[in-house]
Order: sequence, then C-alpha cells, then structure tokens
Amino acid sequence: MHYLPLRPPAMISNYELEALEFLSKQTDGIVLTQPYNRERAILAQPNPPRPLYLYESTAYVSAFSGKRTYLEDEVNLEITGYDWRERRNEVEPFFGDNCKIDVNFFTDKEVSYIYLVKQNLCKREFETIADKIFENLEVVLLIL
Repeated sequence: MHYLPLRPPAMISNYELEALEFLSKQTDGIVLTQPYNRERAILAQPNPPRPLYLYESTAYVSAFSGKRTYLEDEVNLEITGYDWRERRNEVEPFFGDNCKIDVNFFTDKEVSYIYLVKQNLCKREFETIADKIFENLEVVLLIL
C-alpha cells in the first residue's frame, strides 16, 4: 500500500529559504509573521504543493531562521494549553483588509523584524514604520 501522495502537499520555496537564511544572519530579535489564514489555505488546497504558510500554522520561520517569533504554530500552542488567541487578536488587524498598523505594539512587544510574504496586502503600510532590509520575488523583511 502506498501512503505518500504523488505530489507533496506543502513546500517552502527557494525564495523563502533565501529570506530565512538572510534573517538567520541578523542580530537576535522577535519576528512578527503573518497569522495563519485558514480561508486562504483552503482555497489553495486544489493546487499542491501549497506554500508552507498556506498548509498549516507551523513554526517554520522560527525553525529556519533561529529567531523567536511573536506568533507561530498555533496547533502546538493549542495542544500545550498556551493562550495564543490574545496574541492573534493583537496582530490580526495589521494583516486584515484595513491594515491598521499600531506602532506602539512593536515597541511594547519588542518586535524587531517583520517577515512578509508579498501576497500580504498591507506591505506598504508596514514600510511606513520599518526599513526594508531584504526583498526578493516572494518575501520582504523589514527591521524596526
């Protein structure tokens, strides 16, 4: 019996690997990543392999960069009983349709970096509060 699909269900692109390698060489700091978007993930299901950020909530940015993230891997946070929903509620407005960026959040939470896949609609708003340190076809890294 064959249990593996012909195509992998998820992948991390070379562009993301390049960005994460760059991030790994930066000074330590907390990284803000986009919260997992279940609706977008469902829409991407028919076209495997999906980008890892559209597969499931994982800690891949932290794992590949060696940096702490403000919110990742909601699945395991839930399993371990960590109250992650408050953090998600804090950051969701930054990535929603309205792009409501709260500058004080970044100081209060000591966030140093913002990791954005370019599909994020709020890229311009983030670039008004942080400096771009890396960009390729898929990822923008900003530093505060």
